[in-house]
Amino acid sequence: MLIDVSRLIARKYIGTIPTGIDKVCIEYVKRYKKDARAYIAFRGWSITLSKKTSDSLFDLLLDSLIKRKALIFKLIGLFFNSVFSNEKELNGKILLNVGHMGADNDLYFERIKKLRLKSIYMVHDLIPIRFPEYVTFGKDVKHTKRIKQYLKTSTAIITNSQDTLDDLKNYAEEEYAIEPKELIVAPLGIDECFNIQASFDETINTKPYFVMIGTIEPRKNHIMILNIWRELTKKYGAQTPKLIIIGARGWQYENVTAMLDRCQILKNTVEKKGSCSNAELVHLLKNAKALLFPSHSEGYGIPLFEALNLRTPVIASPLAVFKEFAGDIPEYIDINDSKEWMNTIIDFAQSYSEKRANALNRISNFKTPSWESHFKIVDSLIDKIREER
Repeated sequence: MLIDVSRLIARKYIGTIPTGIDKVCIEYVKRYKKDARAYIAFRGWSITLSKKTSDSLFDLLLDSLIKRKALIFKLIGLFFNSVFSNEKELNGKILLNVGHMGADNDLYFERIKKLRLKSIYMVHDLIPIRFPEYVTFGKDVKHTKRIKQYLKTSTAIITNSQDTLDDLKNYAEEEYAIEPKELIVAPLGIDECFNIQASFDETINTKPYFVMIGTIEPRKNHIMILNIWRELTKKYGAQTPKLIIIGARGWQYENVTAMLDRCQILKNTVEKKGSCSNAELVHLLKNAKALLFPSHSEGYGIPLFEALNLRTPVIASPLAVFKEFAGDIPEYIDINDSKEWMNTIIDFAQSYSEKRANALNRISNFKTPSWESHFKIVDSLIDKIREER
């Protein structure tokens, strides 16, 4: 089996904080590294590393502590001394690509066809196609090319939710009048550190605070929350609950940046963290009054699972994918109703809130999807494809 690690290499190289898709890529390397080799593609060109070289690369990609400079030198040394696989021995092997990288290039698929690989892709969402206004310019075109090729050439496609699967099937029928050959749902898991039994420090500033997690981009709707916090700060001053925003700056974030950097009234009530360790994130989530998740659209929403698994309430927009997995457990509020968002935040911030207490009671019914259950589904798919040879 081959694992496309192109995305992980690129993200490690530029030092980007792992996003939801990156976390999925990491889990796949952890799961299959023992029996897999690394497949690397760039602009239609690709190589497959030998098992020994692949193992060294997998270890590098899974090292969360390695510094960017050290990583670059090790990558250079690794590829300088690398051994590549003979193309003939790749015939019929399964290729896993769960990170989208390179799949917007037709040459990528021509190469796979030439090598006679059986390709399995993961579709995380159709957001760039359905909501192009929330992504960088041109990303909708790239994602359209990518999804078209997946639908027409893949051996199988994995989706993270029934919501994504239904959307993909509808899109395939609307645009191409085809139905994917093999399409399965395999819900994603979360890191073990977010298990409710995980140890964490309970001692924290007693001032109430809320957490918002995600790359700063229009789709995440930071601007609505910041406007609410400006109004809260005007009204309550030093008694205003704190807002902690965790996430890297992404794209089209100028209005958010302007508020974070130049709005003086928010200086003492809003804290921005570009990144934090998993231990710190667990600590912050566990002690928060709630996770705020007012997104316009989500493919899955890993922070929701992380928060609920730590028994932290979630105030969220009423997205279908949230309801698929969390049912009525979160406190859902329409993103057009900023007044209700503000009132709920004020309510949750009190020393005792009946609404928050009810939300906590609902969480007792929540069951997080696990990586083990995810890979049980994927393993069955892989076995089925192997048997069809």
